[in-house]
Amino acid sequence: AKMQRQLASNPDLVKLASESMRNMTPQDLKLAAQQLNQTSPEEMLSLAEKLATVKPEEFAAMKAQADAQISHAVSGAKALKQQGNELHGRGRYAEAAAKYDLAKDSLKNVPSAAAHVLRVQCSLNLMSCYRTTEGVRRTEDWGTFKLPSLT
Repeated sequence: AKMQRQLASNPDLVKLASESMRNMTPQDLKLAAQQLNQTSPEEMLSLAEKLATVKPEEFAAMKAQADAQISHAVSGAKALKQQGNELHGRGRYAEAAAKYDLAKDSLKNVPSAAAHVLRVQCSLNLMSCYRTTEGVRRTEDWGTFKLPSLT
């Protein structure tokens, strides 16, 4: 209740947050919900207190900074994936797998649908590398236990 009162005290912030949420994909909303589930009530209250006092232009600047960080992380991971693709095409599967792993790991905590799609793509590419270098059984085991959920 205290958190709701604090956020309601800044209607411009509520409006800006609502507009931002309208642009989120279902996957973005799911990732945000997962992150919120991992946040303690104390952290949520602290965040609400900070947000209640922030000006809309400050919030917009924070959002722009977060978007830029996400874009940077996704771009870096795409470059690693592309390097992996080139290595895979030359038959250098172990090196390609290392690039796909790096790309996937760099996106672990990136809350965007684009990052999730890229992680799945890297997982599938890793399976291709393992299928070629370690045989079908290894690929089945790895795919069963490590492939990110598509839901």
